Amino acid sequence: MIYKFWSIEGLALLAVVFALCFGAGMAAHADPYAVIDIQMLKNQGRLKPLVEVVIADDPAYGKKKRYMGYPLEALLRTVPDIEKIRKAGGELVFHCADGYTPVMSLDDALKKRGVIAVRDLNAPKGKDWMPVMQGGKTVSPAPFYLVWEGVSHKDKRYHWPYELQSISVMPYMEYYTAAVPRVPKTSVVYRGMTLFKTRCLMCHTVNLVGGTVGPELNVPHNVTEYWKEGMLRQFIRNAPGFRARSGMPAFGDLSEMELNAILAYLRTMKGAKICGETRPCPQR
Repeated sequence: MIYKFWSIEGLALLAVVFALCFGAGMAAHADPYAVIDIQMLKNQGRLKPLVEVVIADDPAYGKKKRYMGYPLEALLRTVPDIEKIRKAGGELVFHCADGYTPVMSLDDALKKRGVIAVRDLNAPKGKDWMPVMQGGKTVSPAPFYLVWEGVSHKDKRYHWPYELQSISVMPYMEYYTAAVPRVPKTSVVYRGMTLFKTRCLMCHTVNLVGGTVGPELNVPHNVTEYWKEGMLRQFIRNAPGFRARSGMPAFGDLSEMELNAILAYLRTMKGAKICGETRPCPQR
């Protein structure tokens, strides 16, 4: 369901909802409650107030940083019935310019102080941002960088997306429908799906659902169909050891059980290929 907004701000957001749902920004199979176009609201002077935030250990820069930005909670609370959505298990999908698409719990987002940074207060005079290293090259976090006060970047429930453009408020799991295996929730495969959701799907797609920084992993060929499992395990643990300037980080923190679950999920999805919203893949 898409909520109708009757305020001026809401009508603007509703227009963005339709633009993204039926445009290139989001697959039409996933209907959000709302899509917040941050730049549009900033241009219209509707993002207030600006606040300062200090991040003790910023994951993008690896040091203490100071930013000026807008409170995430204030932005989210412009969405009608946000508390009902929260109680129903709503999720946030962050859309970034480079295709990075992390997802997190709305409840978790409202428990901590998130700030949508618009300026790096440690940047040289006359500049809004210092560049960050990404995949062996430097990029700017502009236009927006979501940071979390008092949250460790080791907490995988929280994401720190930069080059942020918009935020979708989604029903629980709706965004992932095509990537969810039909297995018991107590199974290893389902555990692998939840791990893949939090660790991998922001960069990769499965059945064309997810981020577009990395390659699609299920259609038309599943990654386990063309990678030997032993090599795939090594690659997941240390992609930079395979490819210079790799945009994929190392996942050496994954336990053997977690890696087994992720691979079980990928193998299972071989039998559930969907090339598009609901269109099955052609037979080979």
